[in-house]
Amino acid sequence: GALKAAGCEVVGIEIGESAVPVQSHPFTGPTAFMLGNEGQGMTPRQLALCDKLVYIPQHGPGTASLNVAVAASIVLHHFVLWAGYPERGRQGAKFVVAERP
Repeated sequence: GALKAAGCEVVGIEIGESAVPVQSHPFTGPTAFMLGNEGQGMTPRQLALCDKLVYIPQHGPGTASLNVAVAASIVLHHFVLWAGYPERGRQGAKFVVAERP
């Protein structure tokens, strides 16, 4: 597809045999993330579009899977750390945001 033609790697967030733990930061450059639904996960078609899969390790007896929004947040946090995005400044109890045009 267009993303891959533009040099973007597609990384699926899915618990699967070929998946690697997200904290191993397996990213290589521009990345698009693919997520499935909370009940069934990713479809076979979605899985086929992915260049690789990452999973979020679970510790303790908690739960079999995470809410999609929570999973996305955790994976995006790891991606931002890997990519070296600078942390925003803080002012009081808020983060400083850029001026809006």
